[in-house]
Order: sequence, then structure tokens, then C-alpha cells
Amino acid sequence: MKRLMALIAGFVFRHSPAFYERRRKKLSKRLHSVFDMDFIEGTLDCTVRSYLANN
Repeated sequence: MKRLMALIAGFVFRHSPAFYERRRKKLSKRLHSVFDMDFIEGTLDCTVRSYLANN
């Protein structure tokens, strides 16, 4: 009976708005990290190319 109740509780939790919100925030944080690293890489690339073009 305890397993059944735990299974039902898990099902209810996985289909709750709180679960989706937490999942959305986790994905958003991951995407922001990727975008930030891409920005840093692009800035560094631009700086190196301009430095090499001037020398």
C-alpha cells in the first residue's frame, strides 16, 4: 500500500505546475550558461582576430 501511495504521489508531483516550473528554471539556467560561454568565446575570437590583423 505504501508503494502505491508513493507511486501516486510521484505521479501527482510530476504533473504539478511546481515540477514544470522547477524544470523550466533548470533548463533556463543551463541555456544562459551556454549563451554566456558563447559570448565570451566570440569576444575572445574577435579580439584575437583584430590583434592579428593589426600586426
